[in-house]
Formats: sequence, C-alpha cells, structure tokens
Amino acid sequence: MHRLMITLISVLCFFAALSAAAGEENGTSPEERIASLEENLTFVQRQLDVALKRTTNLLEQVGSLERRIGQLNASLNRLREFASPSAPRDFYVESIRRGSSGNYTVTLRWKPNPKEERVTRYVVWYARVGEEYEFAESVNVTGRSTYRATVPGLAGGEQIVFKVFAQNEAGPGDPSYREARIQSRSPFLMNRLKLLGTAGGVVVVVVAVAWYLRRRGQAG
Repeated sequence: MHRLMITLISVLCFFAALSAAAGEENGTSPEERIASLEENLTFVQRQLDVALKRTTNLLEQVGSLERRIGQLNASLNRLREFASPSAPRDFYVESIRRGSSGNYTVTLRWKPNPKEERVTRYVVWYARVGEEYEFAESVNVTGRSTYRATVPGLAGGEQIVFKVFAQNEAGPGDPSYREARIQSRSPFLMNRLKLLGTAGGVVVVVVAVAWYLRRRGQAG
C-alpha cells in the first residue's frame, strides 16, 4: 500500500517535471504551466483513487477468505473432537448365573478404545433371536480399563444377542455384538440330587425293614 502511493507520487513529480520542462521550451506562461500541472495532478489523483479502491476490495476479499478458513477449521476441529466413537473392544459374556427365582442373570464385559477420551457412557441392549432389541443398562465412563453390565430376568434355553456401543456428544457409535444361549448346570445337578434322594430313601426303608425283622425275630 505505501509502496503504491510512493510510486504514484513519483509519477506525479515526473509528469510535473516534464510539464515544466516542456513549458520552458515552448515559452508558455506560468499560468499555463500551473494549469497543466493541475491537470496532471487531477489525473494522478484519479488513478490513485482507483488503485486505493482496488486495494481496499482486495483486502476485504482476503479478510473474508481468512474468516471462512477460520470457520472451516473450527468446524473440522469440532468434528474431529466429537466424531462418533468406534465399537468397544473385547466384548464377551463373563458369566451366566441362575437366581433363586429360576431366572438367569448374564454379566457382560468389554474394554474401551484408549484413543477416545470423550466417550461419556456405554449402552447395553439385548434381544431374543428374531425379536426387537430391549434396553438393558447404561454404564457411565469412569476411566476404568474394563467395564461390566448385567442383564437379569432371562429364561433358560433362550438364545440372546447382546450389543454394546459407546456414546458421546456426537451420538452413539458402532456397536459390538455377542450371542449366547442361556444355559446352566443347575438342572443336571438337581436331577443328580433327586436320584441321590430316591436312593437314600430306599436305603432307609431297607434298613428300617431289616431292623424290624430282627427285633421281631428276637422277640420270638
């Protein structure tokens, strides 16, 4: 900007010098030389105004572009910071336990992704094969290396699909799935106990009969 003004002023001085020299050679009067200089000054002033307007427009365009670039960078950084998280790692069924009511409780376990620090919670869902998913539990993030969730009230013999996904301010991420059949060894153990109970009852009856016969023989 300053260089442009200096250049234009130099051009003005150059024209003024040429006009003065030409006036002296042609023998023009001082009034005529002053008029010529004023005309040249007006011309240079107009050119300077045009150059200043163009420079101002260019500066405004550059400023507008810089603002747009700043907005795009801010949006990009926000997207990077709050992108939907990826699926949790190492998702598996830790245990299946039968309660006193006869229903089963499944304990699930998984690991978070270490590079995703903005996850706020994990959400667990489950579904019987061929049916809609049902909400099971929401687990808040506490900085642990592993997380657990329990799904109670399941019946034995059912085939269940479990899923867990991480969630942040951008929304839920990709889920991890695990399928399991609800089974327990309790029925097998109960059958064994029933057999043992029946055998024990038979033994008691045999012993009682033998004792009775013996006492009767002694009495006779």
